[in-house]
Amino acid sequence: MRSVTGDTLRPGGLALTDRALDLCRFASGAALLDVGCGLGATVAHLAERGFVATGVEPSETLVERARRERPHVDVRAAVATLRSLMREVVTGGTGTALRGVPGGPVAGKTGTAEYGGGDPPRTHAWFTGFQEDLAFAVVVEDGGFGARTAAPVTADFLRRLS
Repeated sequence: MRSVTGDTLRPGGLALTDRALDLCRFASGAALLDVGCGLGATVAHLAERGFVATGVEPSETLVERARRERPHVDVRAAVATLRSLMREVVTGGTGTALRGVPGGPVAGKTGTAEYGGGDPPRTHAWFTGFQEDLAFAVVVEDGGFGARTAAPVTADFLRRLS
């Protein structure tokens, strides 16, 4: 594959990116995110077109290389960013029910899944996260909101586990 695409896999090339940008009619200076940005070539292209472009990439190796080869381009490590954001959910966001549970720092994300045609719709509550090398997901059917139902259930689970 690399012999055909080089260091990037960009079906349609930057011409397709330009066409999509033209169709979307984003204002100059709009913030755009390139998920799975690799070495940041598209991020650099977006910045050259006048956008505030950020790239996130799961591969630490590619992030390091992108930073060396394109130091002017904002390429971030997706995993580190996600870990940080998920930790903030527990320390000061909707998952504070998990603050202080035994066993090390918890990081995660609460959520509410609406379903059905009711007004208001019915909801399932969920929390997904990790604590050190343990990953978990909790779904409470018809549970309301993740912060009020699934996060406390998860906290109880982790307390009982320790």
